[in-house]
Amino acid sequence: MKVLFIYPDVSKSLGVLSKIESKLNAILEQPYTIQIEAIFFGNKIDTKAYSGLNCRVSFVRIEIGSSESMLLNQKIFWSIKYENELRRKFDTLTHAIEKIDADFLIMRDFAMSKSGVAFLKRCRSKFKVVLESNTNISSELKMKANKHGVWYIMEARKELQYRRKSLKFVNGIIAVTVELEDLYLALGFDKQKIRVITNGVKVKKITDLRDRWNPNEALRCVFLAGTFSEWNGIDRLENSLKSYRGKTKLIVDVYGISSERLDGPNFELNFIDRLNPQDISTRLSDYHIGISTLALYKKNMEEACTLKVREYLASGLPVLLAYNDTDLEEESCFIFRVKNNDSRIDFENVVEWYCNLADTVAIPQITNEFALRKLTYQQKSMEICKFLCTISD
Repeated sequence: MKVLFIYPDVSKSLGVLSKIESKLNAILEQPYTIQIEAIFFGNKIDTKAYSGLNCRVSFVRIEIGSSESMLLNQKIFWSIKYENELRRKFDTLTHAIEKIDADFLIMRDFAMSKSGVAFLKRCRSKFKVVLESNTNISSELKMKANKHGVWYIMEARKELQYRRKSLKFVNGIIAVTVELEDLYLALGFDKQKIRVITNGVKVKKITDLRDRWNPNEALRCVFLAGTFSEWNGIDRLENSLKSYRGKTKLIVDVYGISSERLDGPNFELNFIDRLNPQDISTRLSDYHIGISTLALYKKNMEEACTLKVREYLASGLPVLLAYNDTDLEEESCFIFRVKNNDSRIDFENVVEWYCNLADTVAIPQITNEFALRKLTYQQKSMEICKFLCTISD
């Protein structure tokens, strides 16, 4: 079995790159005869960033203006102009893969358009096509329309217009949540050709005994944001901290965002611009609680399986969670759940929960052991291989 993966350039998004690298390398370790080739496309690709991949990798340079840049640089623009750019992008990709011999083509799902459907049709004539679904594309486009205006409204309409047509040229879908699976089922896609396979994480067994938290010391929280995306809910975090009146000092460090530090009488909110994925596990051991995405509701989503939460659990941290995670049971003691809306997070209750938890269980061990049981890339890649076998006929 030979599998071709196609991804946009993620060399500047180190967390996503680490995910792709770990997943593809783990697939190669499975007890299947599998060959993998990967293509990354984009402009000004940092090719050295992909040196950790253990498969053949090639790069396709594609210059295409984003909808945001078109919006900023032009007072008037037309749908046909962007459609022509999309056609050029997909024609370039078609040329790049036309001589590749593979059984499957796997790529991340994307906002559909006339050119996108034509590309999938061409791919279907050569490969079995599998889309990876990571988000509610339609809802995300509508959310962006509120900020960027009419362009995203138009793009959302195209997505709605061409989505059902595109599925005629898709052999399988890997959805990271049940909620996303339901979106494709509602469009009439065959349930037997969809598999829910959540995100994985690198996990090493925690063997060191960490010092127990002293309630007289600050409680340190970490938020691996990565970007200032609206669904991260940084505004909700700031507003909640401003209303915190507990005696225990809170120190919250947000990684991946450049912003001014916010101080209160009993809290610090710090922003650290960048964190190398190789340093994550080392840094996370300095914290007590990991904070999830806090505003998924802005994308009209209730369920996710974010990389940051898996990093926290693998590193031995309990999690403040603001949505339903596909892999986590409702009653998990190491999860503090808050509503998926813009309500204030009661950090007084968060502190009390952590204090009680630290008194009753060995937090690093139970979270790390959970990650070892359910969240490793080896487990997720095995599920991917099994799924491909079911649609190989």
